[in-house]
Amino acid sequence: MQSHQRRGTLASIAAELGVSRTTVSNAYNRPDQLSEELRDRIFRTAARIGYPGPDPTARSLRMRRAGAIGVLLTEELTYAFEDQASVEFMAGVSLSCGNLGASMLLIPAGVGGD
Repeated sequence: MQSHQRRGTLASIAAELGVSRTTVSNAYNRPDQLSEELRDRIFRTAARIGYPGPDPTARSLRMRRAGAIGVLLTEELTYAFEDQASVEFMAGVSLSCGNLGASMLLIPAGVGGD
């Protein structure tokens, strides 16, 4: 039989270092609140036990934020890229998304089974 090694977790890092899970979380999300030495210890331990870092999908679910802005296109996708007004609109949305750290999701006409 093959044994499956579980990857590290915030809790396992915290337990090994004798700190709270909040402290480990702060190393990733609010690094300015910890000393450089403590952050380094946390990151070295995380790398050694295989903790990949925070999962952005899990975080967005927990925060109830998708991290994406959807643009529903009323025309076919090819038309949206040929029409200058549509192109400029999408460029503006894309720029705003980038400033917010969000993604832009294009939903072309006809999607949804109609």
